[in-house]
Amino acid sequence: MDPKSWEAKVLESQLKRADELRDIEGDSIEFVLDVTTEIGPDTHPRLVINYGEIEVCREYAFYDGASRFPEIAKIFSEKYGTRMKDIVPTDGANSWLAGDVSDRPIRSARKRIRRKYFKAVERRKKQEQEAS
Repeated sequence: MDPKSWEAKVLESQLKRADELRDIEGDSIEFVLDVTTEIGPDTHPRLVINYGEIEVCREYAFYDGASRFPEIAKIFSEKYGTRMKDIVPTDGANSWLAGDVSDRPIRSARKRIRRKYFKAVERRKKQEQEAS
């Protein structure tokens, strides 16, 4: 496959907008991110994000691709807001995405997600207490 068509295929697979994500019910949504290898002619690894048994997102994954995680986290935050508790990478996914560089972008994005979530939980508790 020539480089231009490969780049187009990768870009096409990437999550771009919150409206591409499925609706999920609940006030405490925790996703799991993994990296899998496809079976068939295109065995390039995929980044897969699940909510329980539900696949929410799938795109090409790249070694040393940790910089993509905050982009995905931002789109997920746009969709799920403060109901999203975390996007937890498996050990394998974290190692693959961090590669030879660093997992700092992953850790930073997760910290922002959890901070927003727990602030919202505290606000809801306070509102419930004031209402009773």
